[in-house]
Amino acid sequence: MKHIFKKTLKIGCLTLIAWGQGSAGAQSLINNGGFEDYTTCPPSYGYAQYATGWENPYCGSADYLNACAETGWCDVPNNAVAYQLAASGQAYMGMATYGAGDPYYREVVGTDLVEPLVPGVPVYVSFMVCAGGDGNDFQNTARYASKGIGIRFVYGFPPSYQDYRETFLDKPPAVFMSEVLDDTTQWQLITGVYVPDSAYTKVMVGNFLQDSLSGVYQFTEGAWQTAYALVDDLCISTDPAYCPEAVGLREHWREPRVTISPVPFGDQVQVRSADETDAVVMVTLSDASGRSVAGSGEERSGASLRLNTTHLKAGIYILHAVLTSGRSTQRTVICTNH
Repeated sequence: MKHIFKKTLKIGCLTLIAWGQGSAGAQSLINNGGFEDYTTCPPSYGYAQYATGWENPYCGSADYLNACAETGWCDVPNNAVAYQLAASGQAYMGMATYGAGDPYYREVVGTDLVEPLVPGVPVYVSFMVCAGGDGNDFQNTARYASKGIGIRFVYGFPPSYQDYRETFLDKPPAVFMSEVLDDTTQWQLITGVYVPDSAYTKVMVGNFLQDSLSGVYQFTEGAWQTAYALVDDLCISTDPAYCPEAVGLREHWREPRVTISPVPFGDQVQVRSADETDAVVMVTLSDASGRSVAGSGEERSGASLRLNTTHLKAGIYILHAVLTSGRSTQRTVICTNH
């Protein structure tokens, strides 16, 4: 286990640091991060929008679980997907983080930020997660476990499944869990620092890693061919003292050492980590508008990843690399294609 992770006896405590380029505000940058406030008690699965201020972007299938429910499907603690008390209060969200046979299958929830992030200003993030399982419905018991549950800042939510398929997994998450979430018995605290590169106005919660990076494995005999995560107590703030365990994250964080070659690049670019035990697992290139123009990497060799860029025009791009540990780095690069 790497030094940037911590565990306690009371709850599992994973500290993950992600670095892009950051935000604004005073205290909380979101409302109802604990999902306690609601407009209507959920009658069944798929009603994430009943938590005040939250949405079910593009598919409407993430689940709102609350002790106020009158049905066993979405009650707390005993519901169809898990047997788990809330991390605090009486409510939490549940969402599929992987679907067997469909590389695009993800369930996500999203909400507006209280105010836009400010580029270059760090935001501190914490949230609680727990694996789904041991619920009252075998048909809705997740068979798989995966890594990747995290958050992503955006300007707008995908309006349709087609739009989601084209844009959903094209950029790294801001903060995410880099270990497989397979503990159904206790909540784990995830914390991180993110420095945004744009004035994002919304946040989404889900697994934003591709299947090949999600570390999926079968951990139950459940009938539902998915991995499933519970999420509670999301906190986002520019004040490191506001979110749990956020104090001192800057001191624990160190930017990963990577080399980019060639510089400038033409029809391909390679990104290599200086630490052979912390390999590059994801690379994306974005243009000046923030639109992703290349990503994932076609060829892996040891701690490096090679990206095909023959389709790019000459110009300046932003390269974002994510490592196995969950740390990331961002560089300005130049393409010389004609």
